[in-house]
Amino acid sequence: MVAGSSHGDDQFVSMVDIIDSGDFDSNRIHVVYNISGDLSLTGFSVGAVYTYNDIVLAAAEKFSKFSSISVPSHQLLVSMLSNQKFIQIFVETNTGRLKRMHAEFVAGLKQLGIECMKSSGGFYCWADMRKFISSYNETGELELWDKLLNVSKINVTPGSSCHCIEPGWFRFCFTALKVKEIPIVMERIQRVTGSLISQR
Repeated sequence: MVAGSSHGDDQFVSMVDIIDSGDFDSNRIHVVYNISGDLSLTGFSVGAVYTYNDIVLAAAEKFSKFSSISVPSHQLLVSMLSNQKFIQIFVETNTGRLKRMHAEFVAGLKQLGIECMKSSGGFYCWADMRKFISSYNETGELELWDKLLNVSKINVTPGSSCHCIEPGWFRFCFTALKVKEIPIVMERIQRVTGSLISQR
């Protein structure tokens, strides 16, 4: 989870904050950070690796030579990150919007009989749609995914694409929407889930 993309009541605790306070082998802990999520800079692909491991650090330095940040991107990021007031306002506003979108999207799914795994951060919700699959396997999951895509016009990620071992779980991205669009999305999902329930 990205620190600035938290939206739950649980306080985000970074491994960086506790690495020195516990009995850890610091050479085996690597923190990978992507700035795109926290600052809504999709496409910038700017990140950082924080590690005490000299071997990992040396490898990362070699890789970075083939994927350096462009000068315009670098200048923009330095300007943004140097403005502490802007960053504070942005993160507070973003957190509030994420919290509202997550709450309303999950509530909409719940009205359709779809429960989600509890989450306190990120741009997605992990939805349990096992009762809507025709067969308890990857084939049944992909059949439901196909109906959601082609009938509902909703593109979700089937759990099998995320290496989920249990069929019927789906990843919904709720941050690509506006609040007023959530009822439309729910109505589209119900076209498929409602027809599947009525057929049984």
